[in-house]
Amino acid sequence: MQLADGRLEGTESDLDSSAAAFLRFMHGVCAAAQLVDQDSKSLHFVFSIPRQGTELASLFEAFEASRSELGIESYGISQASSLERVFTALASRM
Repeated sequence: MQLADGRLEGTESDLDSSAAAFLRFMHGVCAAAQLVDQDSKSLHFVFSIPRQGTELASLFEAFEASRSELGIESYGISQASSLERVFTALASRM
């Protein structure tokens, strides 16, 4: 599997196993994380993570520690308000 122009190249089974590995990692880091959106062709995932009981610092530490192992090229973590989440979810469906 190689990265070219920001996209992951490989067989479909490579992509599926990479996605599965990341989903296992994410649920290991935060069991309450819920998958909200996914683009398996580019391995782009959006999760909803509860504010209560979740420390952003520990999420950043987990991602940084596992970046090379999981092949994470980039990631972002934000604390969106409920209204922002609703707007984002609606906009992504249009």
